[in-house]
Amino acid sequence: MDFTVKDATSRKGVRNVISNRLVITGYTSIAGVGLVPYEGQLERDFLEQIDFSRSASYVGAQPLRLVFNDDKRRRYTPDFLLKFKPKEARPALSPALYEVKLRSHLRDQWTDLRPGFQRAALLCRERGWRFRIATERTIRNPRFERIQFLRGFLDRKDHDCIGQILYRVMNELKVSTPAELLAASFSSLDRRLEAVGILWKLVADGRIKIDLSRTITMASPIWSMWHERR
Repeated sequence: MDFTVKDATSRKGVRNVISNRLVITGYTSIAGVGLVPYEGQLERDFLEQIDFSRSASYVGAQPLRLVFNDDKRRRYTPDFLLKFKPKEARPALSPALYEVKLRSHLRDQWTDLRPGFQRAALLCRERGWRFRIATERTIRNPRFERIQFLRGFLDRKDHDCIGQILYRVMNELKVSTPAELLAASFSSLDRRLEAVGILWKLVADGRIKIDLSRTITMASPIWSMWHERR
């Protein structure tokens, strides 16, 4: 190969994320993984999608650096390496190396970016990984809009154990809709209205499942996380 590889030794990557006035920087908490740094709002949105899917067993930011042998100043650092959990009886997906870029940046910088992408794809073939480029078109889609809606309820306070009631009844019903679950859980209309936000909180944290490929309504199918596993 006409490049050398420097692998990161932790999820923090080959270099630290630093404050930058030009882009948003920070950390996203990934369920079962921990805090993962990002640079820019698109990377943050990408990580929020990954977190919500609960499919990743490892997420590493800037996981390696490719240094061109013919010119040590030329280098390419992909944004994320993802490793996945097996799902039910199926084996886990192969790891994926991701570049996260706005389409306008890809278009304007393609000549400079392409050599790094080609070498990253070659490295992935050697390691049994996949190389993927994620843009706002694949990240900020209708599914992501639904994720953002649900994530808005994650901090909802539950002082009356409403969530415990909803969760218990959902496990008894196994499959239902938001309207049916609320009706089965509470006889009072005021209590049902109070419980709506807690219901979406349960969906947001994965304890109640919903199909994010479809518009979320009070008639959307929902099901118990335990029912899904059987």
